[in-house]
Amino acid sequence: MMESGRPSADQRNYPDIITQEPIFEIITKRLREDIIRGVYPPGIPLRMQDVASKFGTSLMPVREAFHRLASEALLVMHPRRGVTVCEMDGQKIKNVYETLGLLSGFAAKMATPNVGPDEIEALKHLASEMEHETADPQRVDLERALKLNEEFHQIIYQHYDNEYFFKTIRIFENFARLIRHQHPFSAYRLNKANEEHRELIALIAQRDAAKVEQLMRAHTQSTLEDLQHIIEKAD
Repeated sequence: MMESGRPSADQRNYPDIITQEPIFEIITKRLREDIIRGVYPPGIPLRMQDVASKFGTSLMPVREAFHRLASEALLVMHPRRGVTVCEMDGQKIKNVYETLGLLSGFAAKMATPNVGPDEIEALKHLASEMEHETADPQRVDLERALKLNEEFHQIIYQHYDNEYFFKTIRIFENFARLIRHQHPFSAYRLNKANEEHRELIALIAQRDAAKVEQLMRAHTQSTLEDLQHIIEKAD
């Protein structure tokens, strides 16, 4: 059992378990990542006992983790029918990206006056890394590309001093990652995103907050349109 301090075989695959962090927080983080990456497919039932066995713990921290992830809408709790992983249809994807566009655009506008020269250089470095990572669309490491993209946006967001914003946008960013694992970027969108990142850097350096907001919203809208095109082709 996890409470004994002796890690099980499964726990050795999750080294972050052996920390001072509360057990339910650790389980929440691991389940969240597994859901986002598709380890647990959309709509699949999750049993508390199975998860407790996987992590070598009792049911109580698993129950807390389930409730946390349900509050983030990554899990759906059905009265008398258990818990399932969330499913994303076309309308939900549209809702996620429309909301993400509003949040990210406003935050980028508010952050722009506070982004200094060091951060501009960091943004340029990340943009170069992403361009290198996505140079060959057939050999893209999706998780690496998503991580670089997230780091790029976080550098901007961190200059908007609003704790409520971060709690809210994290939920939508997690959905965006989940959606992209289900529907990877097209080659066109990868190139376009790289161009838009360069444009954002230039506008932030010019302190043009209004245009930064406009481009950030367009950046998200373009991603949504790419997703809709991919989904339509698959149907």
